[in-house]
Amino acid sequence: MQVKVQTLVGRVLQIDLEEGASIDALKAKIEEEISLPSESQALFMDGKELDGESAEYKLDAATIHVVARLRGGVMMEPTLQALARKYNCEKMVCRKCYARLPLRSHNCRSKMCGHTSELRMKKKLK
Repeated sequence: MQVKVQTLVGRVLQIDLEEGASIDALKAKIEEEISLPSESQALFMDGKELDGESAEYKLDAATIHVVARLRGGVMMEPTLQALARKYNCEKMVCRKCYARLPLRSHNCRSKMCGHTSELRMKKKLK
């Protein structure tokens, strides 16, 4: 069967697949055509990522979109992560002047807000 595959740059490929071929076989054919490694490919059809067997999907009628899956993130040593969290995230914030204060503080140190005791925890990053 013929499968229509579209890349990010808009190039459309016609790839021949056997009936019941796996998604891994499709990724291998795409790797031959556009030289994008199969482990960094993400295949989408109708807004959903394709995983498993191609027999589960109706591949002949739809266009499959190929996206490069980017692996990212910074791996930090756990002690450095704890230190960065202590100095950047685990803080109290004054509700009036928004001053960043240590975690164990009870009153703001700023004269601008009158050393208020209205403190909250700093919001967590998502």
